[in-house]
Amino acid sequence: MRTAFVVLTMLYLLTACDIKHASILSPLSFFSSHQSEAEDTTLAFFNAIYIQKDLYQAQQYASPALQSLLKHYAIVSSVQRHLLNLSLTQVTIEIVTPDPELFSQYEQSRVITVKLYGIKNNQTWIDDRSVTLELSSGRWLITKILAEKKRNNHG
Repeated sequence: MRTAFVVLTMLYLLTACDIKHASILSPLSFFSSHQSEAEDTTLAFFNAIYIQKDLYQAQQYASPALQSLLKHYAIVSSVQRHLLNLSLTQVTIEIVTPDPELFSQYEQSRVITVKLYGIKNNQTWIDDRSVTLELSSGRWLITKILAEKKRNNHG
């Protein structure tokens, strides 16, 4: 009987952690879902540029001003080279998760940083890039690609 209780409790906890689209959310799950949506947008944007190499797809996650800038560069390699200042191949992407206590569910703007692992000049390279996102009509959009703070070393 105790084992069944433990199993049911574990199942409940596991399913309760992934309630993104439920209509009734606790403040904590709403908070993590809100943060997760901003991170998902950021991952999708960098995935479109570095892995899918699809500029049109990347524009879906950008604000109108950033969409215009992406259209100006016309091809993904130009966006990597000029806008992100980082041309890479064989890329994997990871969110550098900030401390969730820094965020409020009422914030309209966030900065998310990604760590990019890839090949640059035939060497493994690890670098960070940060973007600013704003909540627009209930959807996170990337509004700005922030300048590099420092050059990361290659792996």
